[in-house]
Amino acid sequence: MNRGGGFLAAQQGAVLLVALVLLLVITVLGATALRSASLEMRMATNSQERQQAFNAAEAALRSAEAWLDLNGRVSQASMGCSGEGCYSDACPGGRCFVGEWVGAEHSLCTRSPSEDEPVAVWEDAELAVWTTANRHVAVAVDGIEAAHRPRYIIEFQCFIAGYEECQIDLNGDCPAMFRITALGFSTSGRARTLVQSVYAVAQ
Repeated sequence: MNRGGGFLAAQQGAVLLVALVLLLVITVLGATALRSASLEMRMATNSQERQQAFNAAEAALRSAEAWLDLNGRVSQASMGCSGEGCYSDACPGGRCFVGEWVGAEHSLCTRSPSEDEPVAVWEDAELAVWTTANRHVAVAVDGIEAAHRPRYIIEFQCFIAGYEECQIDLNGDCPAMFRITALGFSTSGRARTLVQSVYAVAQ
């Protein structure tokens, strides 16, 4: 009788050990699945926020292009001046120009060579076009609070040469070239996207 009881107790001990091992395996699998689901959720959220930021930047880019369609004509008053409303290296009102006006009555312009502009205006920490309110244009978008509104700057790139009978002056018919840089944010502000386009405006 004692031997039979010992054998039964040993069997019960083995069943308990197997049950504990199975419980451990199930717990590990559950924790792994939970971690995987959490990671996939974070990835989906990040992807959604990146898309939101891209859409916001695209909206700002289109807004800048629409503004240039109406206001992109170049005149000496608006481009060769140094006061408010002018294109300059200080980017007042989001209008930037890294170059100089030359020729009679400052009717011609040239871009500064690339070696003279080691830091692009949209990356220049000292210029801080994205954080200084009067150095960019913020675009109102439904569902995005003011702090995370997309914004843009417009850089005047001088004129497009090479057209037949085209004179690069303020009275000529050379298209003016602009580079638009737009910065978009997700609704939470955690994601940022920068997009650019080059835009020509007939004079």
